[in-house]
Amino acid sequence: MAAETGRHRIRRGVRRAAVRVAVSVVAVSVFAVVGNEWATWRGVEAQLTTLPADLLDGLVDRPARAAAAGAQDEPTTVLLIGADKAAGETLDQAKGASDTVMLLHFNAARTRADALSLPRDAVLGTPDRGPMRVGAMLPEGGVPLVVATVEKATGVRIDHITVGDLSSIGEITTEVGGVQVNNVVAGTDPLTGRHYPVGALSLSGDEALTWARWINGLQGGDLERIVHQHQLLNGVRAKLGGWDLAKDPGVLGRVAATFTRHLTVDADLDLDTATALFGDLAQVPADRLRYYTAPLDPSGLRLDEARLKDAGTALNEDRDLPLTATIVP
Repeated sequence: MAAETGRHRIRRGVRRAAVRVAVSVVAVSVFAVVGNEWATWRGVEAQLTTLPADLLDGLVDRPARAAAAGAQDEPTTVLLIGADKAAGETLDQAKGASDTVMLLHFNAARTRADALSLPRDAVLGTPDRGPMRVGAMLPEGGVPLVVATVEKATGVRIDHITVGDLSSIGEITTEVGGVQVNNVVAGTDPLTGRHYPVGALSLSGDEALTWARWINGLQGGDLERIVHQHQLLNGVRAKLGGWDLAKDPGVLGRVAATFTRHLTVDADLDLDTATALFGDLAQVPADRLRYYTAPLDPSGLRLDEARLKDAGTALNEDRDLPLTATIVP
């Protein structure tokens, strides 16, 4: 990863310290029921798999980090990649298409967050390999190609990276007690036979995993599947904001352990930083959290790169994206 500025390191340090203090206060307040949960939580960090620290050193002409004068924090953008890996493969060996490529952007004040998904089957120009399907970039060029292409297309600097095994969705939704989604059209996934009726649904485990992967038979295809993924992310966010550690202190360690089993992250994304970002996501007001899908050009096959660049400019300038937000519960 590129070297951080001194100011960036200082602010990250202050933020990490604040997270440690907040979590420590919670730990003390529930000490009688927590027992060894703090030790479990810290032990989870040792299991976190990280990408090589120099993975992106070969990238050139990266966007500058967005600045926010007078803010107590920095704008932060996380690249979320969902890898469709086979049994026995590690995430950096995954040869299948990446079903999820999403930017999650927090403004400096942490008063808003925007998620921008790139459709898997849409074509986007890469910096040095010509046009390529979004989902093919990970198996063809690894994380560096995904980062370079997304940064070039949006003009947004990526601060952190997570590469996740999509099977983690089942475990994560189970650990948080299920998540709520709103299904507007009844349908059945032909691959699993799972049926989803119209209305509010509580999904966890394999039902949630199928909801995230389902594409065959959906009227909107990949675009509709992105809505499903947004709904699940929004549902997990809602659960994060409603945790009661006094009633179930073990949930913290269990969810963290699930994430570490299924995620590979950049070398700077330690557990304290990840915890702070989860807290930021949980605390953003619902009306200031928006989900978007990158726009297609008139052919319906390629991304509209001009409009995608405009969306990235809006993220950098902390204003509403010039796109229609995805509807989520």
